[in-house]
Amino acid sequence: MTTTGTMTVEKAYDVPLSPADAFELFTRRCAEWWPLETHACHPGEVAEVVWEEHAGGRIYERTADGREGEWGIVEVWDAPHRIVYRWHPDWPAGSDSRVDLRFEARGEGTRVSLTHTGFESRGDDAERIHEGYDLGWDLVLGERFAAAAAG
Repeated sequence: MTTTGTMTVEKAYDVPLSPADAFELFTRRCAEWWPLETHACHPGEVAEVVWEEHAGGRIYERTADGREGEWGIVEVWDAPHRIVYRWHPDWPAGSDSRVDLRFEARGEGTRVSLTHTGFESRGDDAERIHEGYDLGWDLVLGERFAAAAAG
């Protein structure tokens, strides 16, 4: 769902994993489900995705030949409950958005809740980028992540 009247994307998906396993899949095992062939600084060339697991840590991709593309900076690393990061995949300096993910136990699974804000930093492109992420998170989190979580 999108919060109307603001540039906030809110999504929630249930996956059949514990919070710890869902958190690990989202971060440490990101390259297993993220659409690296299209959603990367070096599309189709990414060998690994690295999450430096602390506040201030980088989130970046690395190709087989060592090139890197920065995706963001970790603000909160509270494994396995919450991760917050500034998101700027190959964007101009100062145009970060902010992603807040929570992993909450629900029965035998986990509710993964996402709040993505800060699109206004993209100026004239803000509305277009916001709409793209509203649809994009359904593909990335709702389809690919959920499918990986289901095994």
